[in-house]
Amino acid sequence: MLREVQEIVELTKSFIRAKAIDASGVTQAMEIAESWLKSRGVRVYKERNQGLPMIVAFVGPTGPQDRAKVLLNGHLDVVPGKPEQFEPYESGGKLFGRGSYDMLAAAAAMMNCVASLANKSSSQAVALMLVPSEETAGEIGTGFLLQKGVTADFAICGEPTNLGIAIQSKGVLQIELEVSGKAAHGSRPWEGENAIENALHLYKQIAELPFMQAHSSCYNGPSLNLARIAAGDAINRVPDKCVIALDIRYLPGQQWQAILEEIRGLAPSSIKVISTGAPVCVDQNDPHVLLLAQAVQKYTGSPARFICQHGAADTRFFAEAGIPSVEFGPVGRNHHGEGEYVEVNSIGTFLSILKDFIEREVKA
Repeated sequence: MLREVQEIVELTKSFIRAKAIDASGVTQAMEIAESWLKSRGVRVYKERNQGLPMIVAFVGPTGPQDRAKVLLNGHLDVVPGKPEQFEPYESGGKLFGRGSYDMLAAAAAMMNCVASLANKSSSQAVALMLVPSEETAGEIGTGFLLQKGVTADFAICGEPTNLGIAIQSKGVLQIELEVSGKAAHGSRPWEGENAIENALHLYKQIAELPFMQAHSSCYNGPSLNLARIAAGDAINRVPDKCVIALDIRYLPGQQWQAILEEIRGLAPSSIKVISTGAPVCVDQNDPHVLLLAQAVQKYTGSPARFICQHGAADTRFFAEAGIPSVEFGPVGRNHHGEGEYVEVNSIGTFLSILKDFIEREVKA
């Protein structure tokens, strides 16, 4: 296992150095992954969408149009960072670097897991999906591949969970609202109607709408982020138009269309939907989840922790496709922030859990 972990660490370092924040970096990372998998006897199928490459790899008796027993999903794109964050290093049992925790180490471990099955005879297929654009617009990668026909009984997205099993995540509704006012000279604001003030009032009204009062055993409620305000063309003029962008994360069981109707009832001048994403809710007693939980307990020595995520991941596309999926990844900290790292020992634990889980699935 020590040799495998070090191999994963070195592969992760290669991904970090690829600096996959744009098409060029993503292409380099995918080429690294393709070469590594092929050299270990894994069948690799390449796709491209909107200029971005992606990989689907298979072991077992299947191909891209057949249903896999288990699908492992990893994204190789990362968020931007400082130049030094793309120079990986190890210290104190941790691997530092942009994307190490989110989620290049998990993707590298998934590759190792699939490669270990390449020369084994099995009646069940295991698939690996390596995608771009999860950090920006996941429909380009995972969403596209699922629409192309890739499918499975169960999927694991290797997102940062510290070896917890994320069985729920919030849905996404991102919108722009245009709010009107009345222009006037800045020295006589009482003669006008300030669109910025109207927009802030609208934002406060949205925060009090019925959908925001919902809660569950997992969540205290939806979240509402006032992400952007655009208004005003001169400091001595009362602005007559203001556009605000809102990022709403809603609960499983809620519908974004119903939320939008509640907001329309407050009568903004216009609403533009920027992005939507389905919430995820997998039964804790789902047979696949139970098998994963058994593997977690075996290698951590503690009962599996079931967690709920506030952010969205590519699990939302599996939910839309009717494929149960969870987020599950190694231990680390500071994804999207300074000093991002993954704990090296946890990579080995993560790999052992994946292998044990797949063995249980194949036998089930």
